[in-house]
Amino acid sequence: MGAPVLDISDIKLISTIAEEGSINKASERLNLSQPTVSKRLNRLEEKLGLELFHRDSSGMVSTQAAQYLQATASELEQQLSVVSRQLELMSNKQGGHVAIGVGPIVEQLFIPKVLLDFAEAESNYSIRIHVDSAENLLRDLRQGHIDIAIGPFASSEAENDLHEVLNYSEPCSCIMRHGHPLAGNKHIDSCDLSSSRLISATVPASMSNEVQGSNAIVFEPSIIYNSFTMAKTIISNSDYLTIGPASIFYRELISEELISKPLAQQTQWTCRCFVKPEVECIPMVREVITLFGEYMS
Repeated sequence: MGAPVLDISDIKLISTIAEEGSINKASERLNLSQPTVSKRLNRLEEKLGLELFHRDSSGMVSTQAAQYLQATASELEQQLSVVSRQLELMSNKQGGHVAIGVGPIVEQLFIPKVLLDFAEAESNYSIRIHVDSAENLLRDLRQGHIDIAIGPFASSEAENDLHEVLNYSEPCSCIMRHGHPLAGNKHIDSCDLSSSRLISATVPASMSNEVQGSNAIVFEPSIIYNSFTMAKTIISNSDYLTIGPASIFYRELISEELISKPLAQQTQWTCRCFVKPEVECIPMVREVITLFGEYMS
């Protein structure tokens, strides 16, 4: 005879009773009657051959078995969410969407171009853009909340569960206003940076060796930012500097609102596009990756 089978509703029932510590409170939260919850719990205990709760004057006290199921509940719900999201993508139905998570530099560098290309393509699905830190993007990708993640990831972060499909590198430059004390320098070195105020995006710990390697300039910003609109305003109106891909500041450099100076020691900014292997083959996702590939070759 096979082992007793639990479904997700059973685990949710046990988890809710454990969290509430009361049949009555669990009934309200589950929108079920108190007798129904009691009967379902009794049937579960009988089917499993285990006592899930001790009943006493203080309420329902979880046994070791119930504690185990409660700990498992959130992981199972997360896995179900991932499965549901992937099935939704695989259906490729009218009105579906592709969720894209990007870092703040990627947002400025690629998103406007990709959105224009997407608008011209008149696709039968939508895309949703979410901007966040590299660490949060990887977490959301693994949990199925986003379908594509593009940010300053180290190649090693793909591990076995993610696939790197695109990458892009560009030398970092030092950006400043006209009239800045360092504007006359041919290049900017470590001494210049150590005596200057710097505003910069967060460099993920995993990228520190790639962005700030032994031959690269090490910089420590006074202001950590995720808004390039704010950064451009500060740089244009103060003696703050920033370091990053010069192409982000293309308009300001062309209009000569800002100027770009090369770094004495070359430092590369690199971003990578990660997807889950099982999601990569889905037509909608492949189309979006192709759009980014036009600019991340």
